[in-house]
Amino acid sequence: MLSMHLIRAVEDHSDRIAASAIEEIQRNSRLKHLRSLPHAELAGWAGRILGSIASDLEPEERQKLGRRHEEMGHLRFTEGVPLHESVLGMQILKNQVIDFVRKQDQPRDMMELYSEEELERQIVHFFDFLLYHTVAGYEKGWADTQ
Repeated sequence: MLSMHLIRAVEDHSDRIAASAIEEIQRNSRLKHLRSLPHAELAGWAGRILGSIASDLEPEERQKLGRRHEEMGHLRFTEGVPLHESVLGMQILKNQVIDFVRKQDQPRDMMELYSEEELERQIVHFFDFLLYHTVAGYEKGWADTQ
């Protein structure tokens, strides 16, 4: 995989990326409930996603990853965080990762440019997968109360 060095950079700087995402979440007036969660909980959430992104991108990890995010969606439901806030929080984290990748050394040749584009595509698909399972878990939490 050409983008592995960029994936490792995301993992190595996951604390910084997470901190940027949390700052944006806490500034966003549309995230009333999500931003009221303890900083440590938000940091743990972002850290779990970013800290193992290389292994989580592997197909054999998808089932476990899906279950974890369904549990996260269920937790957000029980915490009273509206679904739209959970989705927006995930989008903010995804955008912080993409911004980080884009700010790395500028590609010097076509292969490096391709590597960056490949990683961005993988990140988008990865976060789409996480969002689907988060929403599924949230809906299960809601259905359990009906």
